[in-house]
Amino acid sequence: MGIDTLNTEDSSRSDAMILMSLDLKHNEIKLSSFLRDSYVYIPGIGNAKLNAACVYGGPQLVCDTIEYNFGIRIDDYAKVGYDMFIKIID
Repeated sequence: MGIDTLNTEDSSRSDAMILMSLDLKHNEIKLSSFLRDSYVYIPGIGNAKLNAACVYGGPQLVCDTIEYNFGIRIDDYAKVGYDMFIKIID
C-alpha cells in the first residue's frame, strides 16, 4: 500500500492499495487495485472510505477491511511512503 506521507511511521491514509496474488495454476502474477474512495465497512469503526482504514488502525486494519468487504485473505503487506522511493530505486 502506498501512503500519503513522507515518513512511513506517520499516521496516514493509504492512497494506493494493490493486491498481488500468485496464480500457481497458470504460473502468473496478478495485480488487483482497490479504489481508495470505495465506501466500505471498516471493522470496529463503521462505514467510511477505504483509504481511511489506515488512519484508524494502520496497515493491518486496511488488510482486515479488504478481507471483510471483499472476501480475500491477505497474507502480508508492504507499506510504502514517499521516503521509500529513494530506497527502492537505490
